[in-house]
Amino acid sequence: FLLAMLIPLNYFLVKSMGYNGSAISNLISFFIYNAARLWFIWYKFKLQPFTVRSIFAPFIFVIVYFIVHSSMQQIDGIAGLIIRTTAFALLSSIVVLLTNITPDATQLYYLALE
Repeated sequence: FLLAMLIPLNYFLVKSMGYNGSAISNLISFFIYNAARLWFIWYKFKLQPFTVRSIFAPFIFVIVYFIVHSSMQQIDGIAGLIIRTTAFALLSSIVVLLTNITPDATQLYYLALE
């Protein structure tokens, strides 16, 4: 299902938009695929894997991204890439654990400490 959407979208969007078309086609394909999977889980098993608090997780990641990006703009090259990636991963992990947005992440953290 995912591949059937991804290949034609990639073909047409890359042809018209270049590299950005590939990114947009991936975004569209994965969004539709995951929405279909979510609907199937809800319809077949009556399960909802997300809570209302899960809505805040993407906002946290966007805010952390802009904080890291704006504070480390002057660092270039591969070293900058490594430093920014590490800072983003650490800062977003700390915020997610402190706010307890997803209990699964907190449970995984404490499991890893054992």
